[in-house]
Amino acid sequence: MADFPANPNDGAIHSIANVVWQYKASTDQWETVDVIGWRLEQESDNSLVWIYNDVKKMRLTTDGNLSVTGDITAFAVLV
Repeated sequence: MADFPANPNDGAIHSIANVVWQYKASTDQWETVDVIGWRLEQESDNSLVWIYNDVKKMRLTTDGNLSVTGDITAFAVLV
């Protein structure tokens, strides 16, 4: 489990690897504010597109269709 600071102040920033988190006192939770290298954009047709280092990698349409640039592995175990 990630090691977050104990008793953080509202708005505190904490980085773990390439993810930047910010503490929200109103919900008592850490929220992701930046994932370095990745971003998510909504296209004009309302599809969501995942982009890594300015290269589109995955698209999810409002119909639920998923397109990826690489292979899809079903039932994989990610460690």
